[in-house]
Amino acid sequence: MNPMQAEQCLRNYLAGVTGIDGVVPVHTGASAEDIDLENSVIVTEAGDVEHSSGYLYLVTATIAMRTPAPAVTLADHSARWSLVTAALEDITAMSASFATTIEANSYPIQFAGRYVSSTNATTEDRSWIASAEMALGIAQVV
Repeated sequence: MNPMQAEQCLRNYLAGVTGIDGVVPVHTGASAEDIDLENSVIVTEAGDVEHSSGYLYLVTATIAMRTPAPAVTLADHSARWSLVTAALEDITAMSASFATTIEANSYPIQFAGRYVSSTNATTEDRSWIASAEMALGIAQVV
């Protein structure tokens, strides 16, 4: 597993969540796509993938959502971010999505769990910003 695969797993998972799908675009940190800064956007980033031992990988990841303050209310931004945080709590759905994404691209994996280490909410450049940093455990199935 590499950082780009981890980012793609998170992107695919969040992009399919009801309430986010078709409402808030989700991109990877490595995305070359144009990002519309006039609307909410979610970006997934995997900073580090550590090969812990055997077939176990520890992924350090960040999910951030930026919403322009004049265009979208804080209440709407918070409601959208609540969908993201609820999705991060659904380990079963996240595991199935990760397995489907990786297996389609290379090899089968098993999601071994996640730990959200911090969350943050702030404003910057007239935008609402919410983020979560986490550690994800991924096991390659052999």
